[in-house]
Amino acid sequence: MIGIHDLRGKESLSFTCPHCPNVFTRNVILNRHFGSVHSATNTTETCTLCDLQLKRVDSLKIRRREN
Repeated sequence: MIGIHDLRGKESLSFTCPHCPNVFTRNVILNRHFGSVHSATNTTETCTLCDLQLKRVDSLKIRRREN
């Protein structure tokens, strides 16, 4: 496995989404993108404070910490 710091000064890796033109530097980010944008089970999480709907649970957790 290549660490993120091992990529400095080297040819950077790129991971292209097979469903759109987006390109990512890390596979984990591509997987997160795919799950939130292209997944057949596009579910949303709703903030209980303001009724904002978010596609990712981690975004909801960040929002709750900020409020």
